[in-house]
Amino acid sequence: MRRASERVLKGNSYWGFAGFCAMIMLSCAVAGLAMTTNGAKDVTELVVHDGQYQWKVYDREVFPDTTGAFHVRQPTVTDSGSLLFSLNDVNTEDPAKALFTVYMLWDGKIDLSDKSTITAIVNIKWSSDAVFAYRNPVSPYDAVVDPANLPFFRMHFLSVNGDSWAASDYWWSCDHGHFGTVSQFTITASLDASFGEWSDRDGVNCLDESELFTAGLSDVQEFGLSFGGDGRYANGVGVVSGSATFELVSFSIA
Repeated sequence: MRRASERVLKGNSYWGFAGFCAMIMLSCAVAGLAMTTNGAKDVTELVVHDGQYQWKVYDREVFPDTTGAFHVRQPTVTDSGSLLFSLNDVNTEDPAKALFTVYMLWDGKIDLSDKSTITAIVNIKWSSDAVFAYRNPVSPYDAVVDPANLPFFRMHFLSVNGDSWAASDYWWSCDHGHFGTVSQFTITASLDASFGEWSDRDGVNCLDESELFTAGLSDVQEFGLSFGGDGRYANGVGVVSGSATFELVSFSIA
């Protein structure tokens, strides 16, 4: 079992939890990954063919159970080939159904040491009465609605340096998108540490941990998108009224 963790702003404490993220040992050579050419550079597109079915959505309860387990679901493959899922209504009276979406992850392992950039294209649609919320990271883990600080999503990957599960094993992109603002986002981040476009679980920029960041790229255990709010990048997002969908159109590694 893999341990997942919420990321918080530098200087704050963080709350870690054991999560269900057992990953199949796969590589980019696996059937189902589309390789296209962008000039002289190969691009691995992970939202295509059989690769579509290796994506999973991980939800957490308002009151997490003591085992720290995620609720796992499969996104829907649309006619156009993108991946779609609905955000949960976290205002339901049934606590077992008040699930905050925390991650959308590709179920595999990958070596990113020879790659330069990750880019995600996302469409978000919501009803006129939709109200977005993120999960309060401290007791009582209730839904927080704050129009001045809307929930967001970022790209995420987890690496292992000596199986330490240190703060520098968890990385989030600085580029991100917010819910309830515009309907389409393209977020991108360079994998060159000198650009400073990632931060770790404690908010330390990869510029300040360039050796650890670069070393971690060769042993990435999970990657995809995370959802959060209020400075915490993986505490989860949902709606307290109305409805909303999240569509991953493209997730490419060049």
